[in-house]
Amino acid sequence: MYNGKSGECGFTLIELLVVIAITGFVAGVMALMFSVVTKISSTSTSQNIVLSQVQQVGSWVSRDIMSAENVTTYTSGTRLATINRYLWNGTDNITSATIYYDIINNKLLRTVGAGEAQIIAKFISGLGAGTNLAASTSASENNTYILTVQSVYNNSSFSRVYKMNRRIP
Repeated sequence: MYNGKSGECGFTLIELLVVIAITGFVAGVMALMFSVVTKISSTSTSQNIVLSQVQQVGSWVSRDIMSAENVTTYTSGTRLATINRYLWNGTDNITSATIYYDIINNKLLRTVGAGEAQIIAKFISGLGAGTNLAASTSASENNTYILTVQSVYNNSSFSRVYKMNRRIP
């Protein structure tokens, strides 16, 4: 600005205060938007994790039950199921194997025979607390099993019910 008396150019104190106030307002809005976007991203990530955990459990258990010769389900403790099924051993032979599904420390573990346990899912609700497997009680659904699985991570949870049939009577 031009000051007519002394011939000097510059901004007045009021103009500087207005610019600082507008800059502060814009910075505050930007910080709020960043916070909201970060929170939405975190929630979305948690929801994706629980969904993928439930799908992974359904995939593994369904595959084993569909080719099961015998299925034993449990209603308490840490064991979800014991499944006897046929496995291809990598050569020309098919062998019988026992597969154990256990829920320990909110992890679903799959163990084939006396082998090492494989983690199928990490955020699964315990047996009876959202996750269980039971044979159908309907006479028309012989060899049918119902798996209810729930996954909880951060503030997100997801559950799904799977209905699967043994293909080997």
